Amino acid sequence: AQETVIKRLEDLTVRLPYIRSLISYPDRYWLISRRFRLFLIHNNINSNNRAMSNFLCWIAVATVFSSVAAQTTLPKPVNIRITPGTRNAGFQITMPSGADGKKVRVTAIPQGDGLSNIESIATIFGTLAILSMSGLTPGINYTARAVVFEGANEGPALEKTFSTKGEVPSGPVRDIRRPTLTSTAVRLTWSEPSANHINSPGGITQYFVELRNKETSNRCGDTVHMQQTVSQDSRVVTFNNLTPFTEYCIRIYPENSFGRAREASVRSGDYTFSTQESAPGTAPVFTIIQPQFRTASIAWSRPTQPNGLLTNYILQYKASGSSSWTPVNVNAASKYQTFLSGTLQQGNSYDIRIAAKNSAGRGPFSGVITFVMSPAIDNFKVCRLNDSSAIVIWNITSEQAHGLGGDLTHVDIRYSGGDNNRNVRVKSGVERAVIGELDTENQYEVELASIWSEVAITSETSDEISIPSNTNCAPGRPRNIQFSNVATKSFDVSFDPPTTANGRIVQYSITAVSQDGRLPYSRTIQTGPAARQGTFGNLEEAVTYEVTISAENQFTSGDSNSDEVMTGQDVPTGPVRNVQLTKEDARTIRVTWRDPPYKHLNSPSGITRYRVTANMDTCNDQGNKKEVKEREVFISGLTPGTTYCIRVSPGNSDGFARPATAAAADQTITLPPVPTAPELVGVTATSNHAIIIWESVDVEGEDPIINYNIAVQSDDTSRMVYNCSASLPTYYNITGLLPNKSYNITLNAQTRLGIGFDRPIEVKTLAASLQTCPSDHLPKIKRVPGHGLLVRWVTGQCKSSAIVYTHLATGDGRTYPLSPKNRHFFIGRTLRILGKGQYRVCISLVDCPVPAAECVTCREGVEVI
Repeated sequence: AQETVIKRLEDLTVRLPYIRSLISYPDRYWLISRRFRLFLIHNNINSNNRAMSNFLCWIAVATVFSSVAAQTTLPKPVNIRITPGTRNAGFQITMPSGADGKKVRVTAIPQGDGLSNIESIATIFGTLAILSMSGLTPGINYTARAVVFEGANEGPALEKTFSTKGEVPSGPVRDIRRPTLTSTAVRLTWSEPSANHINSPGGITQYFVELRNKETSNRCGDTVHMQQTVSQDSRVVTFNNLTPFTEYCIRIYPENSFGRAREASVRSGDYTFSTQESAPGTAPVFTIIQPQFRTASIAWSRPTQPNGLLTNYILQYKASGSSSWTPVNVNAASKYQTFLSGTLQQGNSYDIRIAAKNSAGRGPFSGVITFVMSPAIDNFKVCRLNDSSAIVIWNITSEQAHGLGGDLTHVDIRYSGGDNNRNVRVKSGVERAVIGELDTENQYEVELASIWSEVAITSETSDEISIPSNTNCAPGRPRNIQFSNVATKSFDVSFDPPTTANGRIVQYSITAVSQDGRLPYSRTIQTGPAARQGTFGNLEEAVTYEVTISAENQFTSGDSNSDEVMTGQDVPTGPVRNVQLTKEDARTIRVTWRDPPYKHLNSPSGITRYRVTANMDTCNDQGNKKEVKEREVFISGLTPGTTYCIRVSPGNSDGFARPATAAAADQTITLPPVPTAPELVGVTATSNHAIIIWESVDVEGEDPIINYNIAVQSDDTSRMVYNCSASLPTYYNITGLLPNKSYNITLNAQTRLGIGFDRPIEVKTLAASLQTCPSDHLPKIKRVPGHGLLVRWVTGQCKSSAIVYTHLATGDGRTYPLSPKNRHFFIGRTLRILGKGQYRVCISLVDCPVPAAECVTCREGVEVI
């Protein structure tokens, strides 16, 4: 049937060209054929049924005709629903029935110049098509045109207007022009931003203009100098009172009804320019006027408003009182000028002023400065130290040490004799120097020269002085060193002057140095020539100090004299360190510590003993006291659950440290509480054993009960101690007692940190007339795998009291109370509870008929493998 359909369609193409064009689209052709193939399959129709095939074929032809008819009349959209955004919009197109599967095109047409149409296409599903469109311009009116199309054919169009949401302008202004520019003003004009950056139907409303500093990247900097607001109609701005010869930057922010453009969007439109030059607005400022012995040097700073590139400075000077100025032209790169002797006369007074000049003219002159030529170096002296060297001293005041725009940096010492010429340079601030390589055959002359390295000019500043022939420059040694008021922490020292001063003594230097390498100390006291004494404090006890004293004259220091002194001894003046308290148990503390710092030992033999005290709540030197030589002690016999203060007092040969000193290392510790005495529930005694039953003890803290301890003793027997694990029931069968005898029994509980308080119990066993159980009461024991030992026995008319098993080698065991009805019992329930070895298993029976009111029977040597 499908082949017949295809054949008929091919026949029709000869007569119907539009059917031929339909078949040229494989998707539509096979759409028809697929529908009929599915029809045949679902209805199980044999393709050989000619009548049915013909019928289906003509249905196919009718379908093709209806498709062709639909091509010629494409439907018109019914409605357009638009959801506009800032730069996008959503469209929902409602279509009439029969448009399913067709394509619809929506075109957004801007109502303005300079903008392009934007299209979007969607497929119709049923009667609805949904599509979105991006790339729109904010704040623009658009006409949305929706049309259904197939190939080049279009149906009727439906149009609807809409507007995108507006926002602040997103681009800079254009075409900035500068019609006017002077040294102090600028006038600018511009055009509004491009249409796609205006972003508002109402267009640009005004402009906010900033005058800023310029950065090196031809962009505006962060400093805003001036601001103006300009209307949209004007678009002209003028800034006055600008600084000449200065780079500026203009940044313009367009504004619309939604606000002002963001800085990032207008930065690319920054406009930079430079104002023109004008004559300097201020005068240079003199910084130094330095008259020297033979010269005078001046320095100045650049004017604060050069208003252009400086070409030169005009310097004028005249004798004070004269009206005639002498000009001196100075290169613009210079900042100083030197006048040599012959130009300015030593001792005369002069006036000087300066102005700056650029290509636009000369600026104002500075104020007049008056100065007097005078020497710069005073107190120039020379002393010979030995045959080959001499010392030179001089003095330069702080006022004299400034010149040429900077401080004095060097002083040159020049000396010559015979054919020997030398030069020594020292830094400014040093007012003495040693010159060498002299001999005894020639007479040497010395002169000084001051140097300002900043301007590379040397100013000679002194006359020549001959080197004397004597060699006694240094003073002698101070004499007769005496110590007084020697204490543990200080001492005084005094002395007599040297016998020879070789000049004028200017000061003495007294130095004290510790001779104990572990307690370093060094201090120097400088005194005037008349004082000759000093005091040293903050010293250490029992330490030897070497005191050295030397004299100094105007030339050099002399040799020193020295002596030693030892400070006094005292008890330790520092506490022990790193005191550590450890709880050994509830009644014992371990105390360890380290010695005080070495400087607090105060004795050549150091710490020789320690006193350790333990007191409840507060610390003192009384209470539980121990004296030891080692740095560790155990303090026992303390009360559990109590807070103790521990004090360790160090001692030397002079005694123990004072309480206030030792208290600095006091430490407190709280011992853990121990269990209270167990409450006794009851005691049952026979002729040779006793059963004790008690209540379990509750403890505070994190240390649980691990054992109950039972101690048994009579007047003539040794003390027996039994341990009962806290995991077992709170009762115990004490065996091996003697008939008709009194026993003192103590019961206490034990934790990890100690044994609790005792519960005293007095027990007297029954008379010896009580018999052991008959032989038929012996327990019968059988091992049952997985359970333990099964014990069976005969009670007769007795009531059973308890079953006890004990490991013969270790003494470990357990007691279980039983009801009268019990005649058998599993020990352990699992063999893993019992350790390997030999056991004694006993049955204790009570309330038996006379003559045996009570009996105990045991079976020895029960072995667990």
